[in-house]
Amino acid sequence: MAGQLSMIRTHMRGIPRGGVPRGYYARRYRRVDAAAWIEIIGRTICEYTEERFLNELRNGPYFDAKRLFFIVHRRTGKPVATACAGWAKPGDCHHGYVHFLGVLPEHQGKGLGRAIMLIVLRSFARRGVRDAILQTDDFRLPALKIYLELGFIPRYMDGDRRDRWTAVFEQLGVPPVEGVEAQ
Repeated sequence: MAGQLSMIRTHMRGIPRGGVPRGYYARRYRRVDAAAWIEIIGRTICEYTEERFLNELRNGPYFDAKRLFFIVHRRTGKPVATACAGWAKPGDCHHGYVHFLGVLPEHQGKGLGRAIMLIVLRSFARRGVRDAILQTDDFRLPALKIYLELGFIPRYMDGDRRDRWTAVFEQLGVPPVEGVEAQ
């Protein structure tokens, strides 16, 4: 049965090198990006409306345009990937939360997921964040592989997550990585 998995990067040391692939560039959110964000998230994670985006994200008390990133296709000028470097808990600036990471399907497989995640991790490191968590679905194998390569490990929320992680490691063809219990 498919379900949500949680991961944690327990430190911000040793963030791998790497940049945005040729033909793309990175930038922060601009007020005109609502439609692009809604399209990316709607096509990769879940349905979002402009009203929901405005109410839950942009006009929310924790929104900071400096922590919402995009990768833009240089030729078209269109944002094609996004991720948010948020907080794990409101008011807690020591623990990061990778939120709403998505890459448009027609741009997947080009290293953009890894690139946007590196941007988020570097943002956390610059702000003194100690660790970062994320949640994803266990069927998102390419994303899970990237997260593991970038130092995230399983964060066990309950007993059945261990079985899900065993299946993920088998499907990826990688040795299991020891995780931690969620606190």
